[in-house]
Formats: sequence, structure tokens, C-alpha cells
Amino acid sequence: MALTVKIVKKQKLTNRPGYDVTTHFMDGGDIVRTSTFYFQSATEPTDKDLETRLAHIQANIQYNIDHPIVPEKSQTEIEDILITKGLLETGETIDDLKTKAEIIAEEGG
Repeated sequence: MALTVKIVKKQKLTNRPGYDVTTHFMDGGDIVRTSTFYFQSATEPTDKDLETRLAHIQANIQYNIDHPIVPEKSQTEIEDILITKGLLETGETIDDLKTKAEIIAEEGG
């Protein structure tokens, strides 16, 4: 997958000398990631000024796409741990976990 960069907005800041730059990193026509970063400059930065910074961000995004995080445990292993800890009943799944609000409501709090 080859990412392309589209600069969406350059906004001059009033609290410090520079600009917030918002970009979309796209694969084809689909937006993969949106990034907003600070760029120090007295004048509005040109695309050429932003080239190095955008290439760095693009490389990081591409690395994360190419090397996704692989969980150390499967969902079944995690559910077994939750059953052992008493947070799930046998036969329940992660989707059956209760929210903090549900637990408090059951306890009458």
C-alpha cells in the first residue's frame, strides 16, 4: 500500500509563532490516518517546507501498517483468565463483561 499525503489546513497560531498543519494520509481514495502537528515558522509554510516532516510521519504510519501489533494471547485465553478471576462465568465471552456503571447498579450503589 502506497500512502499519499494531502494537506488539509494550515492554521496560524496566536499563542506561539507557527502553524498547526492538518494532513490526511490516504490509500487510494480512503483516508487511513489524519495527523495534526505544529510547525514553527514566521510565515505560512509551503509544501516544500513540510516535505521532510511529512515524509517522517508517513514512514511511521507505513511502518505501523506493515507491522501490526500481534496480541500475545488469544481471545479464548483472555476469557479463561477472566473466568479464573471471577469476572466472567463459564460460557460467557468478552462481550458479556459488565461496565463499571452496571456493577455499581447491581451492588445498589
